Amino acid sequence: MGLLEEFQAQRPVPRGPRCNLGKLFDSLDKDTAAELSALLQVDAPHTDVARFISAKWPAFTVKDGTVSRHRRGECSC
Repeated sequence: MGLLEEFQAQRPVPRGPRCNLGKLFDSLDKDTAAELSALLQVDAPHTDVARFISAKWPAFTVKDGTVSRHRRGECSC
């Protein structure tokens, strides 16, 4: 493991209030949550993924920045 990977592995992820994507994950059953997690890994623009999620689950408005943070593992939720 290189220095960068070692640093990133030990660096704590900041915690804060749950974002709408985190709240959505909490509301889903296990299988749907797994599908949503796979969707976040698809090589598609953050905006397209956010629009799809917001249209599919209108109670959870998700923005492209939220998708981006989740993909990088930097979301505060």
